[in-house]
Amino acid sequence: MKILPRCTSDEIFLDIDYVICRFMKSKIAYKTNQNQPGTLFTIKKVQEKGIHPQYHFHMRFDGKDKIFNKEDIIDLDFYITEKQFTKLLSLVKNPNQSRLIG
Repeated sequence: MKILPRCTSDEIFLDIDYVICRFMKSKIAYKTNQNQPGTLFTIKKVQEKGIHPQYHFHMRFDGKDKIFNKEDIIDLDFYITEKQFTKLLSLVKNPNQSRLIG
């Protein structure tokens, strides 16, 4: 397992309406119920030694696939640069923007 980078901001916990995680080759799709308790979504700014600052998004949820009758705990981490994070902020500030943000 990877050692987590140093946190350089507060960690923000957000409520999630619902989550779908699809595996396109197997056709399995894990989904939560709306406002499902125990679903975790956090964002924090991190700095790994020798790498530019990043925003770390972490999501964990109990998912169920009703077609294949499967369930699992899904744990997802993704990291974006500060430049990419500003694109998210731009979308929040200008939600009716009609052009793609490159």
